Amino acid sequence: MRGLGRASNLVLEGCNWKVGNGKSIVAGRDKWVNGGTPVFSSNVTLRQAKDWKVHHFLLPSGEGWNLAEINSSFEFSDARRILSMELPSSNAEDFLYWKYHISGKLSVKSAYAMLVLGDSSDYGLNSESVFYKSLWSMKILPKWKIFFWKLLHNGIATKANLGRRGVQLSTVCDECNAGDEDLQHLFRFRKFAQDVWRSGSLAIHSNFNEAMSFQEWFLFYIRRFQSQDGKNSPRCLYFMSTLWILWLVRNNRVFRGQSTSSSAMHNCIKSGLDQISILHQHPSPYLRFFHPPEVDPIFPPGFSRIILSGIEDGNPTTIIVSDGSWFKSSKIAGMGWYLDRQQVPSDRILGGAQPGLTSSALHSEVLACLLSLRRASQAGFNRVTIFIDSLRLVDLLRSMEIVDINLIWTLAEIQRIGKTFLWCCINKVDRQRVHQAHKLAKAASTLCLSFCNLP
Repeated sequence: MRGLGRASNLVLEGCNWKVGNGKSIVAGRDKWVNGGTPVFSSNVTLRQAKDWKVHHFLLPSGEGWNLAEINSSFEFSDARRILSMELPSSNAEDFLYWKYHISGKLSVKSAYAMLVLGDSSDYGLNSESVFYKSLWSMKILPKWKIFFWKLLHNGIATKANLGRRGVQLSTVCDECNAGDEDLQHLFRFRKFAQDVWRSGSLAIHSNFNEAMSFQEWFLFYIRRFQSQDGKNSPRCLYFMSTLWILWLVRNNRVFRGQSTSSSAMHNCIKSGLDQISILHQHPSPYLRFFHPPEVDPIFPPGFSRIILSGIEDGNPTTIIVSDGSWFKSSKIAGMGWYLDRQQVPSDRILGGAQPGLTSSALHSEVLACLLSLRRASQAGFNRVTIFIDSLRLVDLLRSMEIVDINLIWTLAEIQRIGKTFLWCCINKVDRQRVHQAHKLAKAASTLCLSFCNLP
């Protein structure tokens, strides 16, 4: 029973709240804002806040956030995050969702990933997702990327690791007999490694800061070099090449009985850098296999669309072009839409724009689509086609299997309004086709442009 209780607690740790009507979520206790609990501002007392539900911060109608109440109750950054979250248009219940998958649904695979991530916290890796993105995008040899990923997860076959996994062998370093051969000893503390680092162009004293784990020490220098020189920092590449060659030299000594001097080491490091230089000058076409083009293999060009209501019968339709604009740091977004100029022979733009806050760039595009449908319905249009440049939005509306927990309320409202038209189709088009709508959205996000003049 204790095992079942522990498993239940682990599942709950991986869950966040999705805000519906806000009546089930305690604002100062539950995780409901980007996986965390928001911080109240200094003027709010605990006596006031202890029983507040999220419902307290909704408008009386329940269809939007109470801007004044949120800004006065929470720290600025958390207030921005709250205001950027979507809300349902109808009275929907709050519910828990699985935060380790975009769909919000628990699976064995994502639960296992959560447990592995929890184990890696011993090495301080929970906050290193930004570094991994940088690592995979760096212009280095693919085998280097795998090697450094293994280094950060303590996953290479040092003697200490082999011994911990039950292999019967002496874990003492056979080069110096001064300690167990683990990551720290192999790459930092043994005399040969110290000499290589000190005599290299970086002049690193690898034995300093002994209290730092190898992972912390590695990330300290990587971040330092990249912050000063850029993502593909020459010093960063030299640092990585040194680690790679130290590992190769160790394997040559263990498996082939070959010894290498410090001076020969530096020649090998230079050879590794030369390989990187060749890679930069002549990118291999075979690497394109790892980055396939972003095309829809099922639907040919021009057919990436979703018909929400009606049957295509050749009758004329009103075409509205929409797009969004978003700033990640501030969450500020703009939504723009306009009536296709081919059908309205006028110099005046017939459409609209609206500023706001959204949680992502996709959220701004989805909201722009929703606003254009609402305005079209209010204008009395019966047959509407919406042009967007987001294939992801079309996929989310078209497939029941593709779900984004952060957008479920907005997508559901698009589906609901779309079904009120005699004909409603959302069509993915080229980015250039929505350029005018994007200009309106950009003006809304930067200049707070707000208008609507659909006939």
